Amino acid sequence: MHKKTTLFAAVLLFFSHALFATHIVGGEMRYECLGFNSQTMQGQYFITLKVYRDCYNGVPWFDNPASIGVYSAVQGQLVTELQVSPLSNDTIPVTINQPCVLDPNGICVNVARYQTTVTLPYLPEGYIFVYQRCCRNEIINNIPSPAETGATYQLFMSGEAQLAANVCPFWIAYPPVTVCLGKPLSHDHSAYDENGDSLVYSFCAPLKGGTVLAPQPVPPLGPPYEPIAFDTSYSATNPMGGNPIISIDPATGLITGTPDRLGNFVIGVCCREYRNGVLFSEFTRDFQYIVSSCNQSRLLLQLDNSVPCDTTLDQIELVLPTNNPGWWYYCQWSNGVNGTNIISDLTPGEAYTVTVTGVASLGGTCTSVITINGNDCVWPGDANYDGVANNEDILAIGLFYGDNGPVRYNATTDWTAQHAAYWNDVQVSGANTKHVDCDGSGSINIFDTIAVVKNYSLLHPTAYGGELVADAPLLSLELDSPDFSPGATVQGKINLGDAVMRAKDAYGIAFSILCDHPEVLDTAFLSVGNYGNSVFGDRSHIITIYKPFLQEGRFDFAVCNVTRKAFATLYGEVASFTFGLAADNPGATVHFSFDNVRLIDAKGNSLPVNIQNDFITTSLFEVNNPVKAIRILPNPAQNTVRIYFDQSPGDDVQIDILDMSGRIVRSVAADNSAGQHEIPLDITGLPKGMYFIQARDGQNVLGGRFVVE
Repeated sequence: MHKKTTLFAAVLLFFSHALFATHIVGGEMRYECLGFNSQTMQGQYFITLKVYRDCYNGVPWFDNPASIGVYSAVQGQLVTELQVSPLSNDTIPVTINQPCVLDPNGICVNVARYQTTVTLPYLPEGYIFVYQRCCRNEIINNIPSPAETGATYQLFMSGEAQLAANVCPFWIAYPPVTVCLGKPLSHDHSAYDENGDSLVYSFCAPLKGGTVLAPQPVPPLGPPYEPIAFDTSYSATNPMGGNPIISIDPATGLITGTPDRLGNFVIGVCCREYRNGVLFSEFTRDFQYIVSSCNQSRLLLQLDNSVPCDTTLDQIELVLPTNNPGWWYYCQWSNGVNGTNIISDLTPGEAYTVTVTGVASLGGTCTSVITINGNDCVWPGDANYDGVANNEDILAIGLFYGDNGPVRYNATTDWTAQHAAYWNDVQVSGANTKHVDCDGSGSINIFDTIAVVKNYSLLHPTAYGGELVADAPLLSLELDSPDFSPGATVQGKINLGDAVMRAKDAYGIAFSILCDHPEVLDTAFLSVGNYGNSVFGDRSHIITIYKPFLQEGRFDFAVCNVTRKAFATLYGEVASFTFGLAADNPGATVHFSFDNVRLIDAKGNSLPVNIQNDFITTSLFEVNNPVKAIRILPNPAQNTVRIYFDQSPGDDVQIDILDMSGRIVRSVAADNSAGQHEIPLDITGLPKGMYFIQARDGQNVLGGRFVVE
């Protein structure tokens, strides 16, 4: 009986949630004069505000009410403040207008519409209407710290516009939520003006507004407003690059160019309305283009994972779809065989490509290409295809974060070899990016790290390999003290480089820490410190993994950026390292060292890095009259624990509670003048999880751990 690979072709739609996307995507405002009274010199104006947000992960929901401030344009004085409730909440469809390509999954934008009426006295200098909110979508690629950057949407109405009872133009259509990498963009971003006034368009800098501490100013702050800062390779007039560069026609508002990089890009478009050479209005739109690889063909060929992955295939069969009535298909194989869905006499290990053209009964064709290799199978969790699932695979996920391609048929995260169609990209090693899609969803995102964790340290025989290059800068560990007592909790920082010798073009790092005396360790963990931030990015722009092998004395860690752009230079704290020492340890000298270090750039190339091994010697010493034991009951606990000592500590006992990152979350100075052998401790308000206790009475130091449930 022949072994064979079976392929399926089908029209599929895919939906998944985008990670990290919170929350402001864009906004705009306009006015309509409902009438101007030349006797009272007052006008009545109908104001419309639209706010756009990520509908999967937007936090919080749309403001209800929203605060709109009305300011004098020159003096910047507040004239009135409007409290407006949303009238509608709609979802903008995600379409890419590619008939043979599926719309990218994981993308969704909501829009809320606010409308109100206000009567204002004639003001020659004009009015500025303004709305402010923090914060922007945190996966924006062209500005720094977007999750901490607010937005201001403003609208200018001149004195001449008031006298003329002007109706402000309105944007005809919202930009496409997503555009395709490498595909020419041509979007009509024009506005309609019922009076036939002259309109001039330009890219302009979106404005800051609102802060993390004051996300919803009520009323909004007055002018002038600060433009957002762009990353070094972008600007207000060049907001997303492109080849040719993305630009806007000042006369027509047509946005053209070809996106040449994946990501989320915030853009500002300003429009000035002139009548007989006089400025009547200036209105803006702040929005985002999401550039996707658009790799998911509507004629999606799938490999059947029920057939074993090996090198002994002698027949491949393409099972044509039956769910497209009226379609017919034509197959062309890379070995020259055409017109059939089956090929035989295969060379083991060789890759074969089939191009399938599907013709619809009502006209139109779609073409899909798939490459098949019997032994080049996906092992879920081995993203870089080096034969093992470990912390280095986080780097591969970070390198291709946000990419998409064919969904893996019958995908599972179990550690089994699975057929998968080739994606459009390859890794530096030569491995196809299909391996990075660890869960087989067709999108590379945070969920792929789950397969890495699930299959950590598991091996398979077929893979690409790579070598580590050792050169500057320096990877080092800095502990808070060279000497520690039994039972103590030790804290330190893992640093990369320094101000003199920095890492260049770095994007992510993976490494292990080895301990030559694991028996002295009670607990140990690595984590991203400084409130979840690392030198490789803030918490919204990185992915991490930590795996402890305490009995082996090995701790694996990786951190990688996900914005697909490297840092020109960097140095500083990569992660924090915290470990607890066994309370009954007799004393030892412990050496730590780095192993399996890999520093990469944004293309996946290995970068040189020096390793300071045997860098720390930690002396564990016995103290005079030590407290030999500590018990913490109840454990787990909820509101109160009691610390029990084998012998009474001194009069004054300092007790520190540390969380799993080694951060002190509560400190208590206990009066033990009565010589008690137990001390109660209030833990009300501590979140669920594991904690460490350190108790000191001047000479003695002891520690333990407990769980809050």
